[in-house]
Amino acid sequence: MNKSSAIVRVHGGTFFVSEVIEMDNEYLVYRKGGFFGSEKYSVTIPIKNIVSIELAKTFRCIKIIIKSSGDCEIVGSFFSKKSFDKIKKMIAI
Repeated sequence: MNKSSAIVRVHGGTFFVSEVIEMDNEYLVYRKGGFFGSEKYSVTIPIKNIVSIELAKTFRCIKIIIKSSGDCEIVGSFFSKKSFDKIKKMIAI
């Protein structure tokens, strides 16, 4: 990530499995952690390749669905509506 730009970070997930979405002017990075803070996996997508961002409300949680032009889809769980609004504003689709 470019250190000269502002980084926006939103947190989701559960107590045992954390999920973080970080963004700057160029990239969106999704990180899903395992137990006790270990990183399970991460996905990096250039902001210019993001096609859509959706909010899906289920009985148990709010999911953020981010789709890119390269058939990549990120589904983040247990995020807030405020987090969704912050991401949508930064991406400006």
